[in-house]
Amino acid sequence: MPVFLDTHGVPVCDHCGYSLIGLPTRGNCPECGNWYTTTRLVLAPGFRRRKLALWAWVRDGLAQLWPPLRVVAVLLFVLGNAVLVIGIAAYAWRTFLRAIGMP
Repeated sequence: MPVFLDTHGVPVCDHCGYSLIGLPTRGNCPECGNWYTTTRLVLAPGFRRRKLALWAWVRDGLAQLWPPLRVVAVLLFVLGNAVLVIGIAAYAWRTFLRAIGMP
């Protein structure tokens, strides 16, 4: 199986895209277990190169946005739980009032 080079010239597994830097010239991919050999290095085809470039762009963009997104995620988690607790309390109160005959 040939090994493809990603957009940065790093050899990657053809099946899963795992970086093969520092691994022997042939063997099984540690990620997916498929056989690879680096005796045939091939530049990734156009569609695969674009897909890898797009993934790198998304990954780098998310890495830059992660600290603010983490704050937003925690805030939404806390607010979501507060809304859930208030909703359950309101439902229980309304059910209690109906049970005792109040409108």
